[in-house]
Amino acid sequence: MTPANEMPVRAHIAIVEDDDHLALMLHYNLTTRGFAITRFKDGIEALASLTSAPPDAVVLDWQLPRLSGIEVLRHLRATPATAELPILMLTGRTLPEERVRAIALRVEAFITKPFSVSDVLDRLMRALAGRGAQEPGPVMPSARREGGIGCG
Repeated sequence: MTPANEMPVRAHIAIVEDDDHLALMLHYNLTTRGFAITRFKDGIEALASLTSAPPDAVVLDWQLPRLSGIEVLRHLRATPATAELPILMLTGRTLPEERVRAIALRVEAFITKPFSVSDVLDRLMRALAGRGAQEPGPVMPSARREGGIGCG
């Protein structure tokens, strides 16, 4: 049990997404469910931070400025501190060979756009549970709304 004067540690999720609308939607839905969030807009910025201070999980877009999400994923898997980090790949790419490429780099989930917020949350919760990460705080009643989002 956590002492009354200490806040419980929440799972920290990094969102790596250059589309402000998608990032805001993910940020809102994850924070209202108790997750702590850090957002990055490009692959180079994300890679520098994620390797030095890894979060509990990453939601990673494939198509990013400066360094693609698949290259970020490749670098994270090659770095000992992030080699086993749970990563969910979001993408508008639908070719089977692209899915195979991401799965070969051990993504927890390959989620194509448009996607359902509830699908992202479900896969994230399963990834964190499988890694023994701290679950988020209680679900707030207003956070029960679910939604889908278009391709970006």
